[in-house]
Amino acid sequence: MRDHFQQLSSTTKLQLSAPKNERDPYSKRMNQLGMVIMNWFLYVSIVLVLQSMFSIQSVSFIAILPGLLLVVLMNLKPGKLRLGLLLLFSSVFLFLFILKHTDMMNGLFYLTNEMIETIGIQTGIMIPLYKLTIDPSDLWRVASLFWSYIAIMIACVVYVIVTYRQSILLWFVIAVLTATQLYLGMAPGIYPNILLFLSTILCMNHFFINGKGKRVTLGKSKYSTFVFTSLCLILIVTGSLFAMNYFKPAPDYTKNTVIGEVKEFIVDQVNDFRYEKKKTNSFTQGEFRKIAELELSDKQALEVVMDDPTSLYLRGYVGSQYTSDRWENLDKDVYYDAYELFYALREQEFEVLNQLSTAYQLSSTTDEADDLIGMTIHNVNANSKYLYTPYELQSSPDHFEETQTFDDSQFMSTSFFGQRLYNYETSPNIVKQYPRLANDLYALQELEVGEEYFNHESHYNEYVYEQYLRLPKEITLLLENHLDVESSLEDGHISYENAIHIVRNYLNENINYQIDPDPVPKERDFMTGLLENTREGYATHFATAGTLIFRHIGIPSRYVEGYLITPKDVEDKEEYEKINIKGTNAHAWTEIYIDTIGWIPIEVTPPYYTKMEQTDLSNYPTGEANAKQKSETSEATTGGSPNQMKEVVDQELDKQDSDRQKPEEKQSFLIYLLISLLGLAVLLIIAYLFFIIKKRGHLRKRKKDFTHPNFNIAVPKLSSYSIMLLNYNGLDIKEGPAMNYVEQLGENYDHNYVERFKEAVLINEVALFSNHTLSEEEYNRMVLFMEETKSTILRPKNIFQKMKMKYYDFIY
Repeated sequence: MRDHFQQLSSTTKLQLSAPKNERDPYSKRMNQLGMVIMNWFLYVSIVLVLQSMFSIQSVSFIAILPGLLLVVLMNLKPGKLRLGLLLLFSSVFLFLFILKHTDMMNGLFYLTNEMIETIGIQTGIMIPLYKLTIDPSDLWRVASLFWSYIAIMIACVVYVIVTYRQSILLWFVIAVLTATQLYLGMAPGIYPNILLFLSTILCMNHFFINGKGKRVTLGKSKYSTFVFTSLCLILIVTGSLFAMNYFKPAPDYTKNTVIGEVKEFIVDQVNDFRYEKKKTNSFTQGEFRKIAELELSDKQALEVVMDDPTSLYLRGYVGSQYTSDRWENLDKDVYYDAYELFYALREQEFEVLNQLSTAYQLSSTTDEADDLIGMTIHNVNANSKYLYTPYELQSSPDHFEETQTFDDSQFMSTSFFGQRLYNYETSPNIVKQYPRLANDLYALQELEVGEEYFNHESHYNEYVYEQYLRLPKEITLLLENHLDVESSLEDGHISYENAIHIVRNYLNENINYQIDPDPVPKERDFMTGLLENTREGYATHFATAGTLIFRHIGIPSRYVEGYLITPKDVEDKEEYEKINIKGTNAHAWTEIYIDTIGWIPIEVTPPYYTKMEQTDLSNYPTGEANAKQKSETSEATTGGSPNQMKEVVDQELDKQDSDRQKPEEKQSFLIYLLISLLGLAVLLIIAYLFFIIKKRGHLRKRKKDFTHPNFNIAVPKLSSYSIMLLNYNGLDIKEGPAMNYVEQLGENYDHNYVERFKEAVLINEVALFSNHTLSEEEYNRMVLFMEETKSTILRPKNIFQKMKMKYYDFIY
């Protein structure tokens, strides 16, 4: 056997360097210090990113100190004492949580409220706040107490990542933080993000140096390699920070337009895939730079069924805020700040999106107000992101599932592919008779009838005039140059009839209707280019200009895209007969807010003046009367001047604000559920940490045996581990000599690997059964075989199998 092995060993020469065992106290202390610093770095960066991202300003810096202390103790103490310290820390904080239950829960609720406020301001998402039962002066204390508890859990996770080189867990944490920032738009400050980036790079550097390979790639030791590369990274990042602060961008710096266009192209392709099967029109949802030749297809866009067919405007996309290159929704913080207003109105059953129908029912003295029309919309090819609803909508917004209302403007589907089928109830066509409706309501004000409705409308009216008269300064100057008209009266605005006449006349005289207009130069503001350059366009151009002119003369207005159900479409149609709404029915128009009755569509595109039923203008409300009646209504409903009205509104909203907070008596189940889940999470984390420490300790001991100075002791350990890997991979466990495995190995592995297995068995038998002292070359051959076995087994495994092997079975 001996001669046979010598013959095998002489045929192959492998040059491998033996691992270096740096066991001197100085190296050990420096290694421990490096681990502590790396733990601190990653821990502090994650905590600061979370605080910055959620704008948590109420916690003291002291709150992160327990986590820093835990990191030191976990890294500087030996194994069993480390377990004891972890158990002690966990017990102290669990006891503290139970002892200070009220403070902990208030800290949890206060921090949660701060996060909710940040999410609301950034995204417009409304989440109820939690009621606090503690003096405001103690909020910073309870917030810091609970944040220290969170920091301890973060420190434990960081310790596992750094100590056991869990790169997958590290990237999971980074991915969650990044995804949250991208999805909610809540990016932290630049410095916490850079700190997180730097700490991540240092950790990956550490994982690389102390990973599978054992050879020193730079310097005289792994420690020197780590220090050198870390210093390089610190210098690079520090230099970058200094450059960003010292060398400021040029004043005329702009973002790369090519990157912006690529991003827009990708977003458009995704939205087309999600919402539009086959385009039936070329309207662009308010984006001016995408405007091209108007294309209205004969393809079916909507299939409408009504139990009483009638002509209607179906509102889809609504643009509330004008920018130089598009219409947009109001900023998300505007919706969030107005949450209390809309919440209070809904509690009083005043739904803005049902306002026209509500006003109609209030003013009508006949049974016509109770006549409702049932409608079903089958969206065949139109943009399914929007739900198409009439101004006369009667069904509550809560009737629609998977829908976001944006409070007062439009219905947007939250389903990934939008909504293709829905139904609702609506009043008959009210738009054609809105002047009479307005005057009827003004008369009711004089008689002090419907006081509750007018009180609610006055609150919403104030919001409307605040948000929907906004114009960029350059547009105001532009319209002052082009329009010879007062922007508004001292106490209101000019009459609606006169305002519509001004808008239509100006657009008729200054813009030519053209379905293939010259594009507005990209470098110019759209409205400026339209009025001073091209002076031609179709519904998008007319509706945009009309909306801005209405705002200029003091009348709140918005831009709308949707579909028309014309008198011609419903002519001779029976109830429940399908009505085919084609792409040719797509249109854009302006809507204006008429005091007391709500939003009304106004046609400003000349070829469409006669498409819909004509409005009865015989009794048109005047702006002066509106202003007078509005002022009287304000004083009547609030008992004083407009300023007093505002005080009353504020008082009412303050009263409603308490309803936004979840009542304490209704929170008991939720509180105990949160406590139970949090306690369970802590126990699971602690249990898993113990499990990891125990299993990793066994694995570390095994790997330590691989580097035993006596090769005759190390080689059997390597052989045993290699066979264990093969058994894990499905090789049957056999009694007796290892050569018994050769036959089954030949069925599952290639010939070369089987030959190397035989060589390894011979080396192991020499180590076990002879007096021969193995050479370094023989030892290295065994190390090479073990590494080959591990890579052979891991190669075909998917990521989940590898994670199970590493984090549950602890095979490697």
